[in-house]
Amino acid sequence: MKHLNEKGFTLVEIMISLLLLGALGIATFNALNFSKRATDIRSEDIQALLSQFGASKLISRDLDNSLPSFNFISTRDDNDRPFFVWGTNELCLENCSRSLTITIDSGLTSSRVFYSIVRKGMPQELEKFLVDPLQLYAGTTNPTFEGINRYYNHPAAANYSISQRYRTYSPWIKDRILLLTTLNSFPDCNNLIREEDASTSCNTFCDTPGCNFAALRPIKFLGYVDNNERDLIPFSNISTLPLNRHYRFCQQSLGKECTNAPTSPLVINTSESLLGQMPYLPGKDNRAFLTPVEIIRYSLKRNSTQDLPSKFKLIREKAYLSSGTLTWGSPIVMLTGIKSLTLKRPSISSPVIEYDLNLVSNRKL
Repeated sequence: MKHLNEKGFTLVEIMISLLLLGALGIATFNALNFSKRATDIRSEDIQALLSQFGASKLISRDLDNSLPSFNFISTRDDNDRPFFVWGTNELCLENCSRSLTITIDSGLTSSRVFYSIVRKGMPQELEKFLVDPLQLYAGTTNPTFEGINRYYNHPAAANYSISQRYRTYSPWIKDRILLLTTLNSFPDCNNLIREEDASTSCNTFCDTPGCNFAALRPIKFLGYVDNNERDLIPFSNISTLPLNRHYRFCQQSLGKECTNAPTSPLVINTSESLLGQMPYLPGKDNRAFLTPVEIIRYSLKRNSTQDLPSKFKLIREKAYLSSGTLTWGSPIVMLTGIKSLTLKRPSISSPVIEYDLNLVSNRKL
């Protein structure tokens, strides 16, 4: 009997099939990779990270990405000094270290809380979308502020908008928490190295060992992208987060002693207050950038005041946005059997943050 099509497939047909399958595979991989990228931005499984890397890796990552430059959290150390003060304009020579210990006192079930603003996002997003204040106002005689994403509904939005639908790696996503920051830093009389001299001194630099000076500080505003993707707006319960939003700038033109520095603090509580009031420095880049961040807090807890240190739990919590309000997600137990967690800064002239864990060595403790 004679069979039809006994020759099978030719080499050319096989090669064409392989090319088509390869192209389909690449397209599928890219789609999945993009989907994963989007998912990674919005959420992460902390328990999976703990299983893969361990608690110490996650704590180190949080601290590495919560440099003093990204934290205007009003956290006091064990000696009631500002933990996140950062003196980049001078080398600190006396009382330069900071130490903050988290432990559970007798009769309590929880410790003090350590808050931190942590950079979060893909490398392409960070410090990328620069904002020129002059471009955000409409009109010439009485300019009106129209939001950071002024061109969100402009006919040529694709050329101006910073929304993700026009720029693939933009951090500007509805309801996302972002930090708006000036590129330049300014001496701040509310950011002194030795606060005990606050009433008598506000030097812009230090020329004798141990003197006081105003540390440099960029202006920052923490908010979230509104539903129309037009502007950053503050959280409705921002008072629950210990942010330091008050500035007293020492302009360089006032001299070393910062004579006639303003006594009333400038409050940065909106993107307009930041962009409209930040000082202008001739010859400098007077723009601001957006950085995606997370708000994290650490604490120690136990179920009962009778529980021994072997049952102390190191807890990590991340803030989420719900109807304009910051809410804290489910507590994640990082470690158990922790007597204390000590956060250290060897020198406030450096952004390095270190930590020590005091572990229980005996189950009877």
